Amino acid sequence: MTKAKTVSRHNNIGCNNTKDYLFGEYLYFLVNKHIRKMAGKFYSILSDEDMEDLVHDAYLRVCDKRHQYKEGGNFNGWVWTICRNAVYDYADAKREYNEDF
Repeated sequence: MTKAKTVSRHNNIGCNNTKDYLFGEYLYFLVNKHIRKMAGKFYSILSDEDMEDLVHDAYLRVCDKRHQYKEGGNFNGWVWTICRNAVYDYADAKREYNEDF
């Protein structure tokens, strides 16, 4: 992970103190874990760069949708759902791209 991506991911959650920074790191860890589990079945069509892009895209989706999380709900399940949708969207886009050729 480059320093630029690390800084940009912390800016996406409004990181301005240690608590926000630690939450951002935990959130990125959780997204990375979920994406790598789910994307395993698509591994044959994913390069390492694709995997990094997919993790980063899912992280940004979680950050963009953080206001939709209902407190008291299953946070892990909520993140899992967003990650799953990111993987499916990526696989669909990849499939459509390959059908064009």
